[in-house]
Amino acid sequence: MKKKLTMEESLRLILEDKIEEILFNEKDLNTLKDLTNKVSIGTTPAKTLREFIVDFRKGVIEKLIGKLVRIFKFYTHQMSTQEQLSKFTSGDDSQMKTDLQEKNQLLAKVATRIDNISRKVKQKLEL
Repeated sequence: MKKKLTMEESLRLILEDKIEEILFNEKDLNTLKDLTNKVSIGTTPAKTLREFIVDFRKGVIEKLIGKLVRIFKFYTHQMSTQEQLSKFTSGDDSQMKTDLQEKNQLLAKVATRIDNISRKVKQKLEL
């Protein structure tokens, strides 16, 4: 049986996956490899490779910050929701018990009336 992950553990795993996805983007890595090969054989200037690396790093940072912001917003929303739920469920339940007792009494009265009506209908049918 799998252990249930906490919210923090789940978010950490999601963040690790997203970081890996951003850092090891297959398309960007292939472009980097191609540019490196072209620079090494002299068909592309080294400046182009440097520009690509700078742009790549800039893109990685922007994507990571975007993911972090979204995950942080999600986390704070979940924590707020969890706190509200905790406050709601840990409150005084005496009012709920009173309401439940009143409803049970009402149901008992309704059941008694239905039983009385049922008896009267049976009596009339027997006549």
